[in-house]
Amino acid sequence: MAKHKDDDEKSYSGSDVAHPLERIARLTRAAEHGDQLNPAQRETLRYLAKCNRFSNSPGALTQYLGATKGTVSQTVKALERKGHIAKSERAGERQPCRSRRAPPRNPR
Repeated sequence: MAKHKDDDEKSYSGSDVAHPLERIARLTRAAEHGDQLNPAQRETLRYLAKCNRFSNSPGALTQYLGATKGTVSQTVKALERKGHIAKSERAGERQPCRSRRAPPRNPR
């Protein structure tokens, strides 16, 4: 009986593929902490960089992140302390909006 090329190839299970991908994802996330931002802070900055003037409110950010109001509030406060974002008032609106600023420079 003739041997097919496919007979010598190893078949892989889903876990054989998933484990290395999960490991790569963990290493990538760990490397992202080098800028002193946690994942929620990083996602907040990404959102603020691409949202428009109508969607840069705390409520819109809460919905986008799928987080609680408290988590978003603390995340925004931390980013304000670090100088990454600033509050600005909008005429006729109760909630202030946030705008992204360039990250602070590291003192030498």
